[in-house]
Amino acid sequence: MLLHWLVAAGIAFLFVHGFYMMRLEGAQRLPDLNVHRSVGVVIFALVLVRVWWRMRHPPPHVPMPEVQAWIANYVHVLIYALLIINGIAGAAGWIASGDPIVFFGLPLTAPRAAAPEINHLCIFVGLTTARILVVVIVLHVLAVIKHEWFDEDRLLSRMLPGPAILLPLRPGEIVKRMRERRRRRREERALRENGGAPIARE
Repeated sequence: MLLHWLVAAGIAFLFVHGFYMMRLEGAQRLPDLNVHRSVGVVIFALVLVRVWWRMRHPPPHVPMPEVQAWIANYVHVLIYALLIINGIAGAAGWIASGDPIVFFGLPLTAPRAAAPEINHLCIFVGLTTARILVVVIVLHVLAVIKHEWFDEDRLLSRMLPGPAILLPLRPGEIVKRMRERRRRRREERALRENGGAPIARE
């Protein structure tokens, strides 16, 4: 759970921060680029740890149709593959850029000769895998919503700590609560209009 949500939070930060950096120019971008690269290296390391963990500790079996299980497995494999390729491209591009390697403000190397061809290739691979990753993650989230709200198999409970009451409400539960709230408001309004006397029920 911890690795899953740390990686998810890191990916969300990298996407938002990446769009922010696109608005910066030249030397203004380098400090933010170093932060982006530093976070990316940490997330890449966490992804490798999570892959190792999943290999050592397979997730519990969840009953579902064979085709659906096949799709779920390959979506997970695709997410891991994209994250690993993106991480390798990011790290290699950082080295090939010729920029000084500054890890969260700590200088590790001085500027050096750049390798523009390799850097451009790494940028292309990084942007391509990031865009594909957005689509795959959206599909992953939609699949979770389907399991949680429509199949009602509480699959999300495997990835959240605490009791099931903390999980998102199903559509039927939301409608039921909205109707109950409206009913209570009508009764309270009728009670006020009735001068506080109890409301007769049929």
